[in-house]
Amino acid sequence: MNTGALMAAASATSVNKDMETSMERLSTGKRINSAKDDAAGVAIASRLSSEIRGTNQAIRNAQDGQALINTAEGAHKEIENILQRMRELAVQAANDTNDSTDRSNLQAEFTALTTEIDRIAGATTWAGQDLLTGAGGGSSDGTFNLQVGGNTGDVDKITVSISAMTTAALGASDTTVAASDAATAVLTGDFSDFDLTAVDADVTVTIDGVDLTVDAADATSLDDIVTSLNANTDNTDWTFSASGTDLIATAKTEGATVSTFTVTGGGTEDLTATTLGTAEVQEAATDGITFGDIDAAVTLTIGGETFTTTGTSFADVAALASDLQAVGVTGFTVSSGADKLILTATAPGVQAGNFTLGGGGAESTEVAAGAVTKATTGVDATGLTVTETTAGADAVTAAGAFDISTRDAALASIVLMDAAISTVNTQRAELGAVSNRLDNTVSNLTNISINLEGGRGRIEDADFAAESTSLAKSQILQQASTAMLAQANASKQSVLSLLQG
Repeated sequence: MNTGALMAAASATSVNKDMETSMERLSTGKRINSAKDDAAGVAIASRLSSEIRGTNQAIRNAQDGQALINTAEGAHKEIENILQRMRELAVQAANDTNDSTDRSNLQAEFTALTTEIDRIAGATTWAGQDLLTGAGGGSSDGTFNLQVGGNTGDVDKITVSISAMTTAALGASDTTVAASDAATAVLTGDFSDFDLTAVDADVTVTIDGVDLTVDAADATSLDDIVTSLNANTDNTDWTFSASGTDLIATAKTEGATVSTFTVTGGGTEDLTATTLGTAEVQEAATDGITFGDIDAAVTLTIGGETFTTTGTSFADVAALASDLQAVGVTGFTVSSGADKLILTATAPGVQAGNFTLGGGGAESTEVAAGAVTKATTGVDATGLTVTETTAGADAVTAAGAFDISTRDAALASIVLMDAAISTVNTQRAELGAVSNRLDNTVSNLTNISINLEGGRGRIEDADFAAESTSLAKSQILQQASTAMLAQANASKQSVLSLLQG
């Protein structure tokens, strides 16, 4: 047996395998080209690949988030420029060198700028998502979650909230008219679009955070709904009534508050998002006057006008209210409560301001009655209008009048513009802070990605110096083994010569 030849052949085979491995690693640049090269290394490298790719995508997510924020912030800047101009117009309109025609001209620009704010708020989008209406984000509430990590924990996201920048949202700043400020608060909801006879599921009225349920069987008419609501033991602050197609909620006490007034349910009729009418809030007290002792004329001063009535006929507040209504108080209806004289504006925009009761003789001379600080569907003493609200919104939030047609309205608008500008500036500051935070986030993620790449490379990348040396060694050994195989075969030639004879 030619043992030497067999050994030389085996060595040649082994050397060829090592040489092929070195060539594969040098050609691919990878130390691990299949699981047999390093079973554990393959798994580790795969996990690192997931982290690297997730981190790199998180970097792009953060940069997209910055672009979204920059888009919103650019619109905020333009809205602020508009508000600054509107404030300038309000200051100009407050000057009595302007007559009504001048103020009408100023109002025209003021109104146009108001329209432009709403247009910008509605037109500013990012990839189809609204940014300035308060309806963007994954939950459609203005909240955007930026995925800035490759995993699912809270540390892998940054949340940014972008509030609505419409005129209604800006005008509502610090002008909430709550029922707690009023003797009576009336909220109305229109049922004209619904066939209540077809309701086939329970109806829920939510008011001041309290859900009041009306069984489907008791919701076949508006009167039935009223009856059920008034009988509900969870309803402690409100008396419900119906007027035409309106469901009316009236506060029972001065302490009643309102955050929402919505109607939902109804089954196939779906009463969700019932439109609410204007929030009606009345306030005016006459405490301090003993009407039974009045022995002289009584005067009511409201809206710059003074009305005089004969005081000797007033045995109670109701008589006073009736008499004042009879003498021509315009713009308001006059009614009475147990100890109150209630003035209710008859239309939006009616200015009330302070009102006083004077006269009445020795018993009640010049007794101040207070202020109509929250006038029904109208304007309070600072010129802020209670406007129409919709279901789910704050039912008694006052949106700004955005009016400079009179000196008083212009002065009120200056205050309103200051509040609106402050709202915009606060939002811009918050977005700027998040944008700066994202800069740090991107830097950190980039550093993480670089180090992860290095770690993966040390596991699966080929060492070119080592592999080149190994290849050279394998090539030398291949040549040597081939030479030895040839010599081993030649050493047995003498056997052949003997066989040949």
